[in-house]
Amino acid sequence: MIKLGIEAVVIGLAIFSIVKVIVFIVLSEKFLPKNKVRKNSKKAKTYYLKKGSKKTSSAEKYKRDYFR
Repeated sequence: MIKLGIEAVVIGLAIFSIVKVIVFIVLSEKFLPKNKVRKNSKKAKTYYLKKGSKKTSSAEKYKRDYFR
């Protein structure tokens, strides 16, 4: 059998890791979708409380502000 030193094993793992990262970057550029800017994007809707309800509890205020 071939007698390998610890240095050769560490160098081999380092080279393998670098190649793996490069292959991952190349494949992700090729296959993952790119973020495209939508031309007809609508603005997000803002939801407010109904006009008839003037008194609101603190829980409703918290929900209104948290989920906005």
